[in-house]
Amino acid sequence: MPWSQETMPMAASDPAHAGHGGGSAPAATPDHAAVAGTDAIAARARAAGIVGGYRLHLPSGPRGIYTVVVSPRDPAGQRTLQFDRWSGRLLGENGWSRYGIGAKAVELGVQIHMGRYFGRANQLLMLIPCIAIVLLVVSGVTMWWRRRPTGRLAAPPPVSGARLRGAITLLVVAGVVLPLFGASLLVLAAVDRAVVALRRTAGT
Repeated sequence: MPWSQETMPMAASDPAHAGHGGGSAPAATPDHAAVAGTDAIAARARAAGIVGGYRLHLPSGPRGIYTVVVSPRDPAGQRTLQFDRWSGRLLGENGWSRYGIGAKAVELGVQIHMGRYFGRANQLLMLIPCIAIVLLVVSGVTMWWRRRPTGRLAAPPPVSGARLRGAITLLVVAGVVLPLFGASLLVLAAVDRAVVALRRTAGT
């Protein structure tokens, strides 16, 4: 399923037509009836206008469905068709034209993030943050090593107030834009305060 559609309710086959499909095998064994029905579903997919490459997911269990998913590089070409495993009837169809604004934004973001949209230019653009992450890791360790107390593996001395305020401002903005990152910062701040308080208590 497309990323934005993964939590949508799934259609279900009607077991009342199970006798028409040759029965179903237990989940632990290959479902030969489902495999045997793929040619008919492929024909129905072609009749529905599905051409070129697509994924055909087999049903699981008597209420399972055949799912045909078309996921090209251009999100506007996405289509999902769901067929009853017994009758072959089309149970549901979804595609770009039926996506809401939020779903379209998610799909565009995913494709851009994966480098599948706008061709080579997008891939090169996504390479920049990848390189930046590597540089941040290396530069962070390097700065700590240069500022650490001589001959010890310990925390560097505190920075000046102006520099600290600038760093805190950047962290607050990043925490608002990225809520999970902000939550992790709050947890770390709470742990840090708890450790300091315990040390003070032990010292007294």
